[in-house]
Amino acid sequence: ESFFGRMKTEIIDIIARCKNLDTVKQLINGYINMHNNERYQENLAALSPSEFYTYKVTGQYPLDNYYGIETTELMSLEQIIEAKLEMQEKKKEAVRLQLVNGDQLPFLNEHLTLSVFREESSRCRVKKAGDRLLLFVPYEADYEIRRMAIEKWYRKMAAQWIRERAVFYAGMMQVSFSEIHIKDQRSRWGSCSGLSNLNFSFRLMLAPAAVAEYVVIHELCHLRYMDHSQSFWQMVEAFCSDYKVRKKWLAEHGNELYLF
Repeated sequence: ESFFGRMKTEIIDIIARCKNLDTVKQLINGYINMHNNERYQENLAALSPSEFYTYKVTGQYPLDNYYGIETTELMSLEQIIEAKLEMQEKKKEAVRLQLVNGDQLPFLNEHLTLSVFREESSRCRVKKAGDRLLLFVPYEADYEIRRMAIEKWYRKMAAQWIRERAVFYAGMMQVSFSEIHIKDQRSRWGSCSGLSNLNFSFRLMLAPAAVAEYVVIHELCHLRYMDHSQSFWQMVEAFCSDYKVRKKWLAEHGNELYLF
């Protein structure tokens, strides 16, 4: 997601937190200047406008579980950079499937065996049949075509599964959201904008259901608390008592979700 996409959805949050318009302008201009810096783009592209505001005010980067960092306190910008670079290296080391017959694809609490069928067709089809994932592709389909077809199927499953959980827990929490978007966010498993839009990575469908559910709960709690304060974590725990276990799984195994 681009900086300008995030700015559009989070500018209201910045204004709400900082009433002085001149200060808001300075923060936004500073953020844009940093965003245009090559080193910043490589290492800190996930820093949202509201997070940048927090950093400028406190000098500390907001604690966020989505970076796969096990910590109990706020971290300095330098620590976040180091941790994120380490995560990037782990992602590079992750095993990449060739998406051929016999490959094992995790899907929530299941492991699906991929079966590839080539046929006279110009379109791809993907269908789940028991513990198998059937992929029908044109004869000339290469890896990228197979990957795109499977990703499209995972995105569709994510849209259905995540919406069901979001509606269920939103009702329990008595909060409401605007829209849900399924993406392939490179640095976060989910996010919540100042306009109450929720974004989730389709790769959560490759994680255990309990882990994916935790991320849904986490983002819904941001509809009440747009920070990672003690009150926020207490709310998360109220609806997900073992959230620390699920959070730890993401920290230790998140790179394994980049199989294709």
